[in-house]
Amino acid sequence: MAPVVFTSRSIELDEDVLPEHFFRELVGAYLSGVDEIVVLQRGGIRGSARAVVAAFVARVGGYPACEERRGRLVLWNLGDPSPADLPALTERLGERALALLERSGDARPSSLSEADWESLDDPIDRAAWEVHRAVERSCRVGALGDDPGLDVLGWLEAARALERIADHAVLIGVNGARWRATRPSETQLALLSDFQGRAVDYVRSVLGILSTQRADQANVQIDFGGALRETARTLVDRLIPVRDPVEAHSPAAIVPLSWMLHSLERTVAYGQDLAEVALDHAQVSPTSASPSGARLTSRAMMSVGGHERR
Repeated sequence: MAPVVFTSRSIELDEDVLPEHFFRELVGAYLSGVDEIVVLQRGGIRGSARAVVAAFVARVGGYPACEERRGRLVLWNLGDPSPADLPALTERLGERALALLERSGDARPSSLSEADWESLDDPIDRAAWEVHRAVERSCRVGALGDDPGLDVLGWLEAARALERIADHAVLIGVNGARWRATRPSETQLALLSDFQGRAVDYVRSVLGILSTQRADQANVQIDFGGALRETARTLVDRLIPVRDPVEAHSPAAIVPLSWMLHSLERTVAYGQDLAEVALDHAQVSPTSASPSGARLTSRAMMSVGGHERR
């Protein structure tokens, strides 16, 4: 193993930097796996910059230390996760994403604001960042671990898919409350509730195969996910009969319902990505046979980047 080298990353701010831009730079530096982040600002550190740093420290769990030294902010104690932590970190991330997805199905008008739903996603983002940082540091020092399940890149891809699932859970909660405020029929409520439950069960099932080396199980889950996505598409015709003037829906109902159906379909697609991760990145023993046969793939992560907010 190569010797561990202390690394530092500097962020130089303009006088009028946008807070959200600075926050993204802090997250990027954290994810890169460095040991220290140094912040400089023309004309001296502003109060607004200190506020962004405080928000960043809170978002990553409150454990980074921060001190102002000679006109610069220095952050350290950023965490040193190892490859051995990746299965547990990803499992915790999966549990939180699944819990948020389950909760989103029960969203009611006035129960939670959009900001409340966004805040529920913060711990999931933090868990995904921990996985990313662990992978970056593992690759930097050449300590890739000997976990019998996924390799480090597999855990990273799984974390990204789970983060996207949580993003869509937020959208399902927000739009679900708006849709229910329009008083849909009992039939409509039952159809959507049933599919929501099937999507949750699907993600739960896929999470169960992440640490296995069963290609047959992964392929079955990928195919089943494809069938679920087809079901989501049929629900569009059943729940949004816009061509029938007798059952015409108001825009107030159609818009949030459409977003919910989109998010549920995307949730299943990211579940397929999790199954593909299990299939593509599992450690292969010398006696293992290579899987054969065509499989349906979603590759949702290849076509969508960043946070899924709309």
